[in-house]
Amino acid sequence: MSLSETVKPVSENVQDQDKTSKRKLVVVKRQENLNTHANILLSMSESKMQYTQTNNRITLVFDCNGTLTSLSEVRIKSGFRLRPFAEYLYYLKKSEKFSLCVWTCAQKQYLEEMQRAIEDKSQISFDRALDREHCILPPSHVPKKRKIGSVKPLRKYFGNKQETEHDSGLDNVILIDDNSDKVLPEEADNLLLIPSWKEDQKDKVLYVLIDQLLRLDVKRDVRPQIKDIEKEVWKYYNREYPNDLQSNSRT
Repeated sequence: MSLSETVKPVSENVQDQDKTSKRKLVVVKRQENLNTHANILLSMSESKMQYTQTNNRITLVFDCNGTLTSLSEVRIKSGFRLRPFAEYLYYLKKSEKFSLCVWTCAQKQYLEEMQRAIEDKSQISFDRALDREHCILPPSHVPKKRKIGSVKPLRKYFGNKQETEHDSGLDNVILIDDNSDKVLPEEADNLLLIPSWKEDQKDKVLYVLIDQLLRLDVKRDVRPQIKDIEKEVWKYYNREYPNDLQSNSRT
């Protein structure tokens, strides 16, 4: 090989360097594209994982008036107060077993006031908050003696899968309320009925309730477990208040 063949003219060297630089630039861009694509896939994967984890949680839907706060008639007359141990909602949230929601048949302005007070006290944020606008009138097939102003259609807002003849899609949803008339008859298995709070500062219903909820088996349909929790709550209540008329008990 001659010297002339070994040493190329400067112009050719520049051209070769340009080609090499362009090739390197293409490689870098391809790598950047691959990295971007990988990050997108990772982000989608993490998002999907987070969504799945959220859906595997038990959804607890708390009523406000009479459940977490004062009854409506008390609130209207003298403002509302928080039920003792409302701050223990913190432990439900911390466990990461639950999604916590609040649903009242009161107007939105009252919901926002009660929600703010509960969240400040318990240092949590509710995952969802529903008010009167999300309620419906009782269906015509509900007996007249049970008809009230509005009910809470769980399936409409919390159904987690396709409804079938034998499954309402509410296997991991619990409505915690002090009024059995607030649930649709076909969703009654999702109701965890607790005694109304009557301003007694020694009341421990929420303490007993939360303790029992933390024992729930999240891998199974929670509905068959609701009655056991309800039984423990009422056992405590009947022991502490044996002369109470229990006007809000199941019929």
